[in-house]
Amino acid sequence: MQESNLKNQKLDIFFALQTLFQKEFGTVIPDLFDKFLTDSEKHYFELINSNYSSLSPEEKSLWEKSQFAVIKQRGRIRKLDKRINFEHLAEFIRIEPLPVKLFILKNISQEKANKIIDYLNINDQIRNFQKNPAYKPNTDLLKIIKKSFISTFAIYENIVSPTKFDEFDGVIIEKLVFNLGLREIAIACRGLGFIENLATVMRKFGDNNARLIAGLMKDFSDIPPHRTAFADNNIQDFFSADSIPDEIISIVGLKVLALILADEEQPRIDYTKLKLPYLWSKKFDDFLALEKENLLTIPEEEKDLRLRLKQDILADANRFLAEL
Repeated sequence: MQESNLKNQKLDIFFALQTLFQKEFGTVIPDLFDKFLTDSEKHYFELINSNYSSLSPEEKSLWEKSQFAVIKQRGRIRKLDKRINFEHLAEFIRIEPLPVKLFILKNISQEKANKIIDYLNINDQIRNFQKNPAYKPNTDLLKIIKKSFISTFAIYENIVSPTKFDEFDGVIIEKLVFNLGLREIAIACRGLGFIENLATVMRKFGDNNARLIAGLMKDFSDIPPHRTAFADNNIQDFFSADSIPDEIISIVGLKVLALILADEEQPRIDYTKLKLPYLWSKKFDDFLALEKENLLTIPEEEKDLRLRLKQDILADANRFLAEL
């Protein structure tokens, strides 16, 4: 998955350069498809072109700016962004030889390095290697590794129009996701028709989360039908289960976050994903793909409704963030 994502990022950049070339010279880069792209890459390239063609002039301009911002940053040696969740760093180096792992770990903060060592469970490997190092990469190779490692991850500077949201670290984003999930569940619970149904559902949560949900329900007054319908759709599958694990709250929150960010600029989405725990980011990717597909297929008459839904959720999120 990591390799696939990196390849797609490179193709996005390739397409952006192709677009710039065509604007400047009125033609595409000669022999692009025949000489440089494999069949699978051609398919992805055509998909990018189709999505790009469907954008408005303003949306095309924003997309181009975001891609050119990424291009400008690539290759620059810089410090690793401190907001990136250590699990993404760990997954990136998981398959690397131990000497490479050790070199990278020495070039990040000690706190993150210790977390990665525990996450990958390589304490014993490191001790054995240090007693009898079998291989040491040369200095030039290590410099290339460091540069490649750091430039792989999305950074704040890639975002074309940064907002306060982009400055939040992973801890705050995780709290936001949990709160979004709680609110969604509370809205759906408030829409249940009978007290007996509500009591049955609430017993499926742990005591503390049930109290949090009940507290939120008291704060709600008139909830628009479209808001209740969205919340119910997000969690109806979980209501039929015998119990609802605590992590379901955050999963629901990730679904809501996907709706908020689906039509935002790609560097903001990429940067937000890297601040989430690794497995959360994979689930978020799935929800995001569904939301992006919805954006392309949603009937014209439902677009205003979706916009109101996003604005309602954003208002809730901003109130929660303002209280932190």
